[in-house]
Amino acid sequence: LPRGRGDESLARPQASSATRAADRAEIAPARDRGTSIFAAMSDNLPFLLLLLIGGALFWAVDQHRRRIAAACTRAWQAFGAEHGFRYVPPTGPWYARSPERIEGTIRDVPIVIDSYIVGSGKNTITFTRMTARALDPAPLEAEVYRETVFSALGGLIGLQDVAIGDAHFDAACVVKASDEGLVRALIQPPLRDALSAWLGRELRGARFTYQRGEIKLVWQGLETRREVLAEALRVALESGAFRGVSQGAFR
Repeated sequence: LPRGRGDESLARPQASSATRAADRAEIAPARDRGTSIFAAMSDNLPFLLLLLIGGALFWAVDQHRRRIAAACTRAWQAFGAEHGFRYVPPTGPWYARSPERIEGTIRDVPIVIDSYIVGSGKNTITFTRMTARALDPAPLEAEVYRETVFSALGGLIGLQDVAIGDAHFDAACVVKASDEGLVRALIQPPLRDALSAWLGRELRGARFTYQRGEIKLVWQGLETRREVLAEALRVALESGAFRGVSQGAFR
């Protein structure tokens, strides 16, 4: 029989009810999934916060290191230009990268200023290093540093304590050497004054060594202060000019 308008009007509400039921059936799992995700995020919120804080701290530390490195580069370039040194940027791949340095020669004494790192991972310490080569290498091993609780750590082995004969210097500094007479000949007033000025700044880990003509000054941190670099250079030049062999100072 043909359907009338009243039959069609009755069918539409039924179809609409079925559609709404299907929609509710689809929405319910989605709502459950959203609730589950929110619950999971709530459970992991402390971990997520720690991860966020850790990332922020890592970024801050990295930025701080970059600023220090940039300041060091500017300071070393300026110091090198002042003394006619050549600036050499870092070279090599990231896993075996040589540090930046400045190098040159003053009064025939070759000078190199660079840095090195002790330790690994988070437990690293950076040191500034200045090296030189004596014009007339003496058969001497010696080191000089300020007297501190940790000053004896990491020093040369088999050296004897030596008093230079300057009461003020002997009270402030430790001198160890393989040859007492030769180290006294080395640490004459010009070098003594230079060492007193450099070590007098109480630089952490500062140490001067003379090993058969190889001269080295090290101290903790990337040095950016011109006056500290100048005082270290004075020490290197005074010790590099020492002519103990030709002058017979060790005999």
